[in-house]
Amino acid sequence: MSKHTFSIFLENLTELTSNLNINQTFELKDKLIYSRITNILRLSESDNIIFFDKNINILVELLSQTFKNNKSVFLKILEKNKNKKLEPEIILCTGLVKKSSFEELIYNASALGATVIQPILTDKCQQKWAGQKEIDRLKKIIIAACEQSKNYCLPELYEPIKISEYLKYAKNKNYKKIFFESDQIKATELIKELTKNFQEKIVLVFGPEGGFSDSEISNFKESNFAGYSLTQTILRSQEAVTVGLGFIRIVTK
Repeated sequence: MSKHTFSIFLENLTELTSNLNINQTFELKDKLIYSRITNILRLSESDNIIFFDKNINILVELLSQTFKNNKSVFLKILEKNKNKKLEPEIILCTGLVKKSSFEELIYNASALGATVIQPILTDKCQQKWAGQKEIDRLKKIIIAACEQSKNYCLPELYEPIKISEYLKYAKNKNYKKIFFESDQIKATELIKELTKNFQEKIVLVFGPEGGFSDSEISNFKESNFAGYSLTQTILRSQEAVTVGLGFIRIVTK
């Protein structure tokens, strides 16, 4: 059985390796990465690992020098690739929910390949946003999800905006626009449509607990959004995002 290859996000990877080619070696002076490799992942000499940033990913081999000091990681480049963006682009608009649920939602959306995550403020939204502190915390969750799933294209995360503002922006955009709510068209019809007609960009909108108000649903339809229902049961927000985004990725791959 082949050994699992771990992935680690390294923000300045492109810069660090810009002048390096296959089979060349380099030293990574990063105590946190060193500790993670030796103490947490417990990797050994000749083990492989993947580093990635927003632009590239590289497969490297751990060299023996790594385990003779307690500061640096010594690596040999085996592969060097540009990150390949998933198609279609998926803009995920999601209502705010309680902290633990929203963290789960963000993790799953990142692992499933959302291109953009745009939180939205709706009529039934009761959660508060903590500003930059919230962004910083969620970006760490995004990185963890992308490391685990080997999705090397981290989604962009934006500050929340009112759903009315987003609808004004999206109304005349020429891409597939979808909102999910009970009592709408069955999602099986959406699967049929996406299977036949490839879309370069798709917007998926999910509400908070309690869903959307009647006026919001009317506004969606006026802004050329099509409404679909996912299941015969009521899902929590993080479950709905996982199911909806997951099947979109399946039928459009």
